[in-house]
Order: sequence, then structure tokens, then C-alpha cells
Amino acid sequence: MKTNTNEESPLNKMIRMITAHGEGPVPEDNISSFESIFYDAWPLLDGSDSEGMNPDKILGRTENLCIEDGRVCFDIERHGALVMGSAYAEIQWWAVDPWKQMAMTSCSGKRRIHPIAKSFKMSDAVAAALDLYGRLDAHEEHPAIAWNKDGSAMLTIKSWIDLGDYKLTRETRSKRFKSAVIDTIESSSWKLIPCGTRLKFGPREAAQLPDVVMGS
Repeated sequence: MKTNTNEESPLNKMIRMITAHGEGPVPEDNISSFESIFYDAWPLLDGSDSEGMNPDKILGRTENLCIEDGRVCFDIERHGALVMGSAYAEIQWWAVDPWKQMAMTSCSGKRRIHPIAKSFKMSDAVAAALDLYGRLDAHEEHPAIAWNKDGSAMLTIKSWIDLGDYKLTRETRSKRFKSAVIDTIESSSWKLIPCGTRLKFGPREAAQLPDVVMGS
């Protein structure tokens, strides 16, 4: 199969489009054409991999696309922080210069994507632990509590407290609740039974009283 050596390079296509368009905002009808050229030209630009950017993240996502000083500029919403539990996405500004074969970026702001989750402070974790002990004392049926025949109980934490929607939030809240349980368990009539990373509770045995020798 022969390769067409006369095929126009993506960077030259971008230069031609910039020249034909001129300075100013890119009309909505032309945005997809620019994004397609970005996709092909992106690996050829120095700095294009900054902030983990790659061409797959561009298609259909550019905002405020325009030509400024011969460069193609746009904003794009990045979601890395959302994955880590933030309610905000970062807005990055990018400028692409096909003549210098380079791309540069900076953070231009943030945008709230999700409502901010209700906080779960250590005081909330302690309150949840104390509430749990009361329900265990009452041998209460609850979706989060699985009772065993020996009187012990296994707790499903995600059904007892709101862990949130994101990995980092879930991990932080789970650790905070477990810490609260460890800090307050001595004040209850229950003890923790080793069970890997899960929480298993058993009734605390009555303290052994010494034998009393009654005098005659």
C-alpha cells in the first residue's frame, strides 16, 4: 500500500484555517472542524501533554474557541478533581500556536458541577457511633446491622452513614467513623471483634468479680 507523501500535515491545515478565519470568535458551525484538526495535530505540539491533556479529551468539549494573535485559544472543563471528590471542575485555558508547533495552558477558574456534600465531622462520626451502640443494646433490626446467632453483629458502614459519591470522600468518612468507634467503644456495652477491615461487634462480657471468702 502506497503512502500519499503529498498529504497536507495537520499543522498546515490548522495554519490554513486560522488564516482563512481571521481574528475573533470561531462560529459554532466551524468548531467541530477546528476540533478535528486539533485531534490530528495535538501529538505534534510541544506542551500538548501538560496537565494530562490528550486529543481524546478535546472533541466536543472546547468552549470560547477563538483566534487571538494568530493562535487558536479555547477553554475546556477538566474533571480530575471531580474524580477525587471535589464538587468543582477546573477550567483550563489553552492556546495553540501551529507556527511554533506548541501548546500552552493555564488554569482560568473553577466551575461547580455537583452540590457540595453535607459535612461529616468527627463530632458527627461520634454521634453515629453512639447511636449505633444504643440500637445494638436494643437488639434493633436495621438494614445496616446483620445479627448473628451468637449475639454478635456485623455493620455495613455504607448503610449506616452517608459515605458520599466519590472515592476520596468515602475513604475519609469511613476512616473517621471507624476512628470514632474505636474512641468510644469503651463507654458502651460492646466490644470490637477482629474481622479484617469490617466492623463486627460482640457483647462485652461482664467483669469477673473475685471470689469473696465470708468469715464465720
